[in-house]
Parts: sequence; structure tokens; C-alpha cells
Amino acid sequence: IDLLGGINHDEGSMTLGTIVKDPNHVTLADFQNAFKSMELLGFHNVNVPKVTEHYLKGVNTSSPAALRIALTALFSDINFICPTYLFAKRFAQTVKESQRVYFYELLYASKYFANETWCDLTTMGICHMQDHPFVWGLPLRYPNNYSSDDNYFSKYVMKMWTTFAKTGHMDSDWPQLLNDEPMGAPKVHGLDPKDLRLVLNDPFHETCDGVWADYFL
Repeated sequence: IDLLGGINHDEGSMTLGTIVKDPNHVTLADFQNAFKSMELLGFHNVNVPKVTEHYLKGVNTSSPAALRIALTALFSDINFICPTYLFAKRFAQTVKESQRVYFYELLYASKYFANETWCDLTTMGICHMQDHPFVWGLPLRYPNNYSSDDNYFSKYVMKMWTTFAKTGHMDSDWPQLLNDEPMGAPKVHGLDPKDLRLVLNDPFHETCDGVWADYFL
């Protein structure tokens, strides 16, 4: 089979309220205690020193905002981004040129839908579920609630999904994750109506490959 996988940039931000008392005032103790929450979620035997070193590298640990960003990145990666990406990458390595594998990262959200789903774009980024209005055509059904960019982007996303479902192909702006250049770095399509040709070169090298590959694979 051909494969299309993807994630939202800040998938884990909506889970912060379940692991810290106040997401707006994250402390270093909150970050350290997050590993206990990982255990409860089924993530056992995490290399705590390695993970802590990576996500707190260069972070002002006295800044609640900086710690919130770091903790969001951590929970986005372990819960959503890295399992999805590493599966797609391993699949691409296995099938080689016999199948097509594409991967995207959603970098845009509708302000209206984000507000309706309690996703503060300023502090939470591109939350989980923010792809829904574009996939299901909500800007076309309820145009008064959405911007012209939302409308345009929804048409693009719906065409993207239906084209892939019918043919297993994406258009020429989409590189395959690995197979376009077998010896090259992975390529991920950045989904943003401001630049529909955006290609991200190996964006998960330090996180998914560097921190989590040994854990998940």
C-alpha cells in the first residue's frame, strides 16, 4: 500500500492541563514530574536524563513560558509526532521504491476553530484536531465563520486527501519521505496556505531520530 502520514506542529499542547496544575505557570518541578505522568500513560523506561537534557537544552528554566514550550514539545513528540513519523519512515525504508510514502506537518490553524476548541494559538500553537475544519470542509459549509485563507486551504486539503485516496500519488510539490532520494535526508511537506510548496528537510532528526528512535524502535 501507499502511505500518507502527518502530524500537527503542537499536537501535545492540549494535554498539558492534565499533567500540570497551571499550564500558564509551568515550573521546573512540573517538568520533572511529567515523567510520572508518562508512566501512567504507559510510557515506561523512558531515558529521563537523555530526554531532560534534550528538551531543556538552552531553555530558561525560570521562565514559565519557556518551560511550557519545552513541555509541549516533549508531550507532542512522545504521544503523537515521533511514533507517527518513525512508523512512516520505517515503512518507507522497508518498501523502498515499491510503494510511495508521504509525510506532512500542519503549520496553520483557523483562528475561529482554534477558539471554538479552546486552543490558544499564541500559547498552545497548532493543537491536536486543528486539521479537522480543513479535512471536512467546514470553511465552505460555514463561510461566515472562517477567513478566505481558511476557505482556500480547506479546498487544498480536501483535494490532497481525495487525490491520494484515489491514486496513491501527490502532486509534484510533494516529495516522497525517502524514495525521491534514497540516500538523501527525509523530506516532509509543510502544510501552510502561505506557502503550499514548503518542504522541510529532515525536521525530526534531532528529536524523533536522535531522542526517541531507540525507545520506539
